[in-house]
Amino acid sequence: MATESLLISVVLINSVALAYNKIPDCFMDVASGIRSKCQEETGVDLAVVDRMMDGEFSAEKSVSCYLGCILNSFGVYKPDGYIDYDRLLLGFSDDLKPAYKAMYDICKEYKGEDMCETALISNKCYYNYNKDIYFVL
Repeated sequence: MATESLLISVVLINSVALAYNKIPDCFMDVASGIRSKCQEETGVDLAVVDRMMDGEFSAEKSVSCYLGCILNSFGVYKPDGYIDYDRLLLGFSDDLKPAYKAMYDICKEYKGEDMCETALISNKCYYNYNKDIYFVL
């Protein structure tokens, strides 16, 4: 039943990339909407976004701002420009929190010149820390 639900979600999202990205179930209900919204706002090529799953991080501003848009959609930027990882972890199911908390603890000190750069350098850190649990909406 859980496998069927996941398959139905992926079909509804209508994106092979979202399935490939190993998005945790706890984010599947919002993944499509946020991905569409942030793609429209930034004009990013989603094929470039999907290549981040293989460690290919483009320096294009649209890519970094796409990542910033995703984080901003969850309301996790602090006024000082850092990411509020305690708030970000609230979205994860309890069984996933320890793995993502460990990753975020390593990467929490990264901050760029703006929200876009902070998101890009943080995502590079997440991928380098544990590419097996890294995902992009």
